[in-house]
Amino acid sequence: MHYCPCVTKSDVRGLDTLTKSYADAVQRLVSSGRYDTKKDFTVVIQPFLRDMTAPKFRNNTPDATYFAPDCVHWSSKGHNVMGIALWNTMLHKVGEKQEHVNIHDQPKCPYTKFIPTRLNISDGTVAILKPEHTGSHNKNNSSSQRLHLQLVILLMLCVFNMIFG
Repeated sequence: MHYCPCVTKSDVRGLDTLTKSYADAVQRLVSSGRYDTKKDFTVVIQPFLRDMTAPKFRNNTPDATYFAPDCVHWSSKGHNVMGIALWNTMLHKVGEKQEHVNIHDQPKCPYTKFIPTRLNISDGTVAILKPEHTGSHNKNNSSSQRLHLQLVILLMLCVFNMIFG
């Protein structure tokens, strides 16, 4: 059972304003070049949540199954969708990143050996996504989903280790 008055509350302008101000400040900080001074570390904004709205049912009510009971954190279902969205966004070069989440997206495979940043695309090298697989594919394959989740967790652990290790 979820108790989420903030999900259905009609007046959330104050929170929206605060969220936008915070996002703008982070964008200014990253755009300042402060984190573009080393070859082995940088910061890239992954804007896939910028235009995010809560997933909705056909009757336009929020689908709370994407959220934990506190309505602030993601549920397992929400983490799966957000992990895929983060991964897919990371594969696009800076300036061409997706700013929304499609809850039906599948993880994409990288076509290059690097994750694009402002620094490693300046030489004209760009990450190109592999073409979509057009053959039969079972989207409900739990083994495949576990592998995708493990890859996302591994990537996030690597990033965490680089920052705090």
